[in-house]
Amino acid sequence: YLEDDLQRCRTYVHEVTGIPPRIYAFPNGSCRIGQADRVLAAGFDHVLLVGNDWSNAAARIHGRFGFHAVTMAVARFRALGGFRQLNAAVN
Repeated sequence: YLEDDLQRCRTYVHEVTGIPPRIYAFPNGSCRIGQADRVLAAGFDHVLLVGNDWSNAAARIHGRFGFHAVTMAVARFRALGGFRQLNAAVN
């Protein structure tokens, strides 16, 4: 399934934008062991997971925060990691 999805993404993004995609985001963070490395090996530069964690510019595999918000203030709070576990911030 993964290889088919990568190809569908490549085709769709290239048809719509004229540019080959460089980033692949796993739907709902549904990445299994080894799949992120397979995406990178397939030619994508970056992989987005969920994980509710920070990333850095040097990484190629990135966690991201998933959230919803009903106000702009809540969106800012959550986008900045407001619900990230405290012990993860210390490590």
